Amino acid sequence: MPFSTPPLQIALVRHGETDWNARNLFQGRVDRPLSPVGRHQARGVGSELAAVREWDRLVASPLVRARQTAEAIGDATGLSVEESIDDLIEQSFGAAEGVDREEAMVRWPDRNYPGGEPLPAVKVRAYRAWDRIVLQRRSTIVVSHVVVIRALVEAVTGSDPGFVGNGSATVLTAFGDGWALTGTTSPGLVP
Repeated sequence: MPFSTPPLQIALVRHGETDWNARNLFQGRVDRPLSPVGRHQARGVGSELAAVREWDRLVASPLVRARQTAEAIGDATGLSVEESIDDLIEQSFGAAEGVDREEAMVRWPDRNYPGGEPLPAVKVRAYRAWDRIVLQRRSTIVVSHVVVIRALVEAVTGSDPGFVGNGSATVLTAFGDGWALTGTTSPGLVP
């Protein structure tokens, strides 16, 4: 009886909560560390991913909140962050960074934030990162940000993943020539 290998999977993890997430502020490229809740979420998603399978690789956005989340996941999975990928960084929201989300929607209802990065540009670089990751043909945990994760899931599966909470994972599995969303985890709750 031949051995079967587990399917190739990519787990897209949104970093844990920061103080700005808790205050509902646009964060974008502002480099905030994890809050105590965010550290708990990072440990929780790491434990959940470690329980599901043995992962081959761990990569992250260079922003501190993503790196801290990746390090906590590494503690649970036994992996070290193998690579920091600039293309995984969050969308720049320009003038909206640091602004309350509700206020930003009043000031810029068209979501055209002065000095911000256009969504099509985010999608191009996110998909460039995806190609780089998938080319390795190793099951990989990717720690990134909400806009990048949503763009990737939609690009490779053709469907919107919906809400992507801090400290949650969206798992994609390779089937033949395509990918399918095969699992999600909820953010860890505060103890």
